[in-house]
Amino acid sequence: MKKTVLVAGILATALFASVGLTACELGGGNYGETFEGAISSETYASEQKAAEAFFENEVADGGIEGYNLSYQKGDALTAEEISALRLGDVKAEDVVSAEHGKITYSPAVRARAAQNGQKEVGLIILGFDNGAFRYYVPQPANGEQITKSYLDSVCDLSAYHNFSMSYKMTTSMNGNASYLGHDQIINYSVTVSMELKVAENAAMITLDTSMSGILPAGSDMPASGAGKVTIFVVPEDGLLVAYSSVNYSQFQRNDYAFADYSSLSELLYFEQPDLDYTFFEKTNTGFKLSSDKFDEYAEENFADVFESVKEMMPDIKGEATYFVSDGKLAKATVKLTASAHMSEGGASASMKVGASGSCKYFDFGATVVTLPEGIPF
Repeated sequence: MKKTVLVAGILATALFASVGLTACELGGGNYGETFEGAISSETYASEQKAAEAFFENEVADGGIEGYNLSYQKGDALTAEEISALRLGDVKAEDVVSAEHGKITYSPAVRARAAQNGQKEVGLIILGFDNGAFRYYVPQPANGEQITKSYLDSVCDLSAYHNFSMSYKMTTSMNGNASYLGHDQIINYSVTVSMELKVAENAAMITLDTSMSGILPAGSDMPASGAGKVTIFVVPEDGLLVAYSSVNYSQFQRNDYAFADYSSLSELLYFEQPDLDYTFFEKTNTGFKLSSDKFDEYAEENFADVFESVKEMMPDIKGEATYFVSDGKLAKATVKLTASAHMSEGGASASMKVGASGSCKYFDFGATVVTLPEGIPF
């Protein structure tokens, strides 16, 4: 394998770091949860059945069949504690029993069970006169996997119809390559910045990319450069239409770029990985990617590049932490590191990659988007 091919392969997979974990960070802030819990809409014939339904609907990935689990009863709730629950249409006086409970679970496949170990998650089981039971989803405890209801509450799109978000992600690659006694240095960085503003009438997105450094001869990547994309998104006839400008060019209409979005508030997810509750555990300021779920998380969100990254850079690690304020996303931090050493046919290359991202969500209810001339509304 020639040196240029070897290095090009490492550089291509290294760029996974700059696009793979585009989450966020901001400093300071007052963190606070507003999730008050949720009661099941269905009733069940026993406490055990209610506990299994809770696990399947709120915790499990792909049903309970893939897990070994057991339910243990805990302390009973007082009448005052029952009255404080968010019961919806259910009346507190109709609850005849209520108990804290705990589900202990692990993957049923032995190899996965040995890797991940046992975990626990808490819940509440409510009993009624007719012999029916419902589960209640409380605020997850620190260290527990977050539940579907909790994440749905944090990402309730009604809270994101007017907000701003900004992030900056920098990926650096450092290493060297050698072929037949000739050495070359790799010292390269890529920075991607985005600003998103969502208002009731329109949204604005700006993307800035810059790159600089030293690359081996023959690399297809530019040694330096910068680019800017500006996008205005407006609703027209029930669809979202984009008007885009590249490097300050005239705005061009695109009817399809946001065809998968049904509302402006869904732009919360633009350029971000899916937030899957099965990947995250609760912290005292929000939630974070579980350490044993990184590979699964990357494979699900970035399958096209993750396998090649793992093949060429087996020592790859990452973390993502989200912070919650007033029940909404406030900030997140992301870090990724990877390294590799390869040699073949007289060529060798070593590479270290580091990526860190910072993002904030702000100006809730105070974001304004002003459309430039020529873009209809």
